[in-house]
Amino acid sequence: TNNTNLPWTTGAVMIMQGQQPLAQELLTYTPPKDECRVPVTVSIDTRGSFSEKEVGRELKALHWSGYDYARIEKEATIDLCNNKKVPIEAEITLRVGGKVTKADSDGAVALSAFRPEDWHNYQGHPAVNNSSTVTWKVKLKPGDNFEPKVTYHFFTRQ
Repeated sequence: TNNTNLPWTTGAVMIMQGQQPLAQELLTYTPPKDECRVPVTVSIDTRGSFSEKEVGRELKALHWSGYDYARIEKEATIDLCNNKKVPIEAEITLRVGGKVTKADSDGAVALSAFRPEDWHNYQGHPAVNNSSTVTWKVKLKPGDNFEPKVTYHFFTRQ
């Protein structure tokens, strides 16, 4: 948070923990009394994983622009473990191509229009799919795990 009366201009920023440098990144322009986000290097004392599985498939679930589309439903699981000797605060963001219908552990879901970068070799019409972003803010004690699940679906041309 920029607590000064002057803006921060774009430039290099170094993040320190005591005398130890943690990261060096780019600080973006930040007006007075506003906030900016600075990415921090990967923590070697936390472990994260992502897995997903198909939990449903409905053929010919949608007919759009002369084509039939199958509705594929998936369940994604994230696992974050705090191996540090101190508590941590973490923010986890997951973006998927499709529409999130459930995000447990108080995940905040934001739907937006189709984003090409969510897909590899997508052959359907962009109007039939959303892009979804889910965000969690968590506090983890040493040794704790955080394992939220997300259910989402998308349409693919048959």
